[in-house]
Amino acid sequence: MTIAKLDHFVGSFTNQGDAESYIGGHGWTKEPGWFYYDTTLSSIGVYDGTRWLYSNRQNFAGSSFPYPPLDGDLYYHTTKKMLFGYDAGRILWLSVARELIQFGRATLASNVQGFLGLDRFNFNPNSGLMMVRDGVITSVSIRNEGNITRTIAVRVNNGDVIDVSLAGVSQRVVDPANHNFAAQDRISVFVDSAVAGNDLTRCSALIEVAWR
Repeated sequence: MTIAKLDHFVGSFTNQGDAESYIGGHGWTKEPGWFYYDTTLSSIGVYDGTRWLYSNRQNFAGSSFPYPPLDGDLYYHTTKKMLFGYDAGRILWLSVARELIQFGRATLASNVQGFLGLDRFNFNPNSGLMMVRDGVITSVSIRNEGNITRTIAVRVNNGDVIDVSLAGVSQRVVDPANHNFAAQDRISVFVDSAVAGNDLTRCSALIEVAWR
């Protein structure tokens, strides 16, 4: 744990960028223990050698996400009514709870392109599952009964966003996947390639999404 050093107090600033500008403007080099008071966060920020840590990070509930976040931070958003975690890789707050969206199709001839669908309902270019809020596709799995060589695409608003290539295999997982979508966007799954001798048989797609 980094301890603030009393002789390294920088002052009061509205954000860490202003504090760092003040430090650099004086020709100083940041060291572990430098600290300042953040008037926006109402918190003391202490530099640990790689990032600023804040004293009030236990206050993880409210109507706007805290800044600056750290990877793995948890926050209950009182407007969205959901628990979120900060994903530093995606630079996004994502819902801790994930939704799984499933599509499938019993058969599709090798010389035919087409959509996967739901029970007794196959999609078309104007259909798809409409998303209730902004989110991210975080992973995809495709499973066919038997090895095939075909490309199956996850689509948003009928445009390919994630291509899953089955090259002589029966299944594949794409994890992580990373594609943002907006509320009311439509997600569907389309078999792009038509390859002779590669009939689809009881093919299923599972798409994991997180809300943002």
